[in-house]
Amino acid sequence: MTFDFGIAFAEPYFTIDGTSALHLNVTSGAAASAEARYHFEVTLCSTSGRYSQSFAADMPAGQSSLILAYTVPLVWADDFAVNLADSACPDACGLFTAAMTVQCTSAAGAQTARYELTGYQAQLPATVAADILPSAGGLTAQAVDGRVPAGWGVWVQGISVARITCTGARGAHGSTILAYEFGGKAQQQNTADLCLSESGTVTIPVTVVDSRLRRAQQQLTLEVQPYAAPALTRLASRRCDASGAADPAGDCLAACCTAAGSTLGGKNPLTVQCAWKSAAAAHYGEAVTLAAPETPQILAAWLTGDTGFDVKYTVADAFYTAEFCDYVPGTAYLLHFRKGGGGVAVGKAAEHAGLFDVAYPARLRGGAAVDGGLTVDGADVGSALCQSTAAFALEPENTAEAAENLIVKCGRALLFRLQCTLNAPAAGAAVRLAAAPAGYYSTAWPPAVTALQNGVPCKGWIDRDGYAWITPNADGLQNAELYGFGLV
Repeated sequence: MTFDFGIAFAEPYFTIDGTSALHLNVTSGAAASAEARYHFEVTLCSTSGRYSQSFAADMPAGQSSLILAYTVPLVWADDFAVNLADSACPDACGLFTAAMTVQCTSAAGAQTARYELTGYQAQLPATVAADILPSAGGLTAQAVDGRVPAGWGVWVQGISVARITCTGARGAHGSTILAYEFGGKAQQQNTADLCLSESGTVTIPVTVVDSRLRRAQQQLTLEVQPYAAPALTRLASRRCDASGAADPAGDCLAACCTAAGSTLGGKNPLTVQCAWKSAAAAHYGEAVTLAAPETPQILAAWLTGDTGFDVKYTVADAFYTAEFCDYVPGTAYLLHFRKGGGGVAVGKAAEHAGLFDVAYPARLRGGAAVDGGLTVDGADVGSALCQSTAAFALEPENTAEAAENLIVKCGRALLFRLQCTLNAPAAGAAVRLAAAPAGYYSTAWPPAVTALQNGVPCKGWIDRDGYAWITPNADGLQNAELYGFGLV
């Protein structure tokens, strides 16, 4: 007697909603008859076996298939708590399993034979109905930055920090809340502090995750005021006469500027203050407030024409302060000698003792020799123009010889060039080739280098300690090349 039985779910996918019936299809290779009778014992189980249902049925005579139907109770959803990450059923959160035992009775002639067959299995991915989703509850926002005064009643871009709290979230039909997601990052706490970096209508989504890994989302909308730090877009310090009219030879000093910032509807006014000193002095005097910054305001009078002045502006709001400096030259002279000697100026007043001070752009038609230091914008040009060379100290156990070994330094710029033969290294293992001498590498900026192994690109670098490395792609004796640029 040949036995050919099977069990399978009639549905390709199932949603547990408490009302839908699940169908199991039991088949036999031959139709049942008075001589061949089939009895089936079937057990249906939830994902972890927390719930089960047993069936007993006989195959009707003349039939080779049988449908077993079962309305799955809603409580079974409690055992569907694991996301299966099934690409075919991405929201599946568990499996139904069915196990079947078949008892066969065969009455052929005068003898009756009975057989019991086991091992028949079937699985079905399932999910839960939408009304089993958790509830996200309600959201509230509280300012916690301490920088925006509570009385303003506004959220400020880049300044405000909002503490978002989710309250009242709950699971459904036996599930519990496992996590809260603020901005996509999961955590167990139901609150998070978020910096409001964008302006306008800002939507903050909060997602709750229950023990079935089901999600529900709630959104909180905040109106955030745009903010930019205070700045001065124009400085117009100048000499003037007693009336404030501009005069290059005037004996009064006036300050004027254009301020920009975010006043937040008048809640965050800008304040501009101004202080001045002679160019040769070490310290500024007491600052004064410019009530109307775009209108020239006289800071000092009875000034001598041979003195230039530094003017410092400070603009501030409730959050930030910024400083900007301006310079007002002395009265223009073609050639001027400092009173008491010791200083000469061309195109300006001589303000500094022991200094030849030129206010005009200069062109030297012949050669120039500099015996002392040479600086441009405070940088030492002399050292930047000096070029020196050095060589890597090779690692003898790793490098057989070097066809080229040169490090060139010009100011802060470095040029590296190393060609050597490796002593039979292993592929994929980093090999230290050589070390750069002190002063020819940087502990702050590792250089950008390119590496070749027998002409084929591979991984190579110079670390912060000055060691040159390469990772070969192949075993055995081979040529390695490392070149690139860096800074010190």
